[in-house]
Amino acid sequence: KPPAFFPMAWAINRAENEYFIQAGEVVEVRLADPDKTVSFVKENPDVLFDLLSRVYSGTDGMMRRMVHLMSGSAKGRLMYEILIECRRFGEIKPDDSCPLEITETELSTRAGLSRETVSREMRKLIADGLVTIKGGILTVLNMAVFEEKIGKIV
Repeated sequence: KPPAFFPMAWAINRAENEYFIQAGEVVEVRLADPDKTVSFVKENPDVLFDLLSRVYSGTDGMMRRMVHLMSGSAKGRLMYEILIECRRFGEIKPDDSCPLEITETELSTRAGLSRETVSREMRKLIADGLVTIKGGILTVLNMAVFEEKIGKIV
């Protein structure tokens, strides 16, 4: 999500990136000199604070995702992935709904579930009145209710 920056582990620790990163849309990539980048971060505490904030936010998100992946049901895993998508890429509307352009295939990849399982669980979420799907747009109808339901599933 703009204006993300990565991989700082490469700049700070010279750690090689071992991960495949897929963009959901057209992106612009810039390569910065690692030594200049580290010097810049050290000399600009506001940038360092923003970087640390993003790292801690990402770490918290990974820990929550691991809880859902390791102990959650398929429904809980799917709901958590939808919640993450809303928070990171969605726009929460004044009525607390959140429309997303995302496919079942994308959700299945992110949740570690088969597409068939996502389809089956999505039908349950629709029947429960938590989401709708119209014209390729998945809409969480009420974010507060949706998040409350996730807490009861885990």
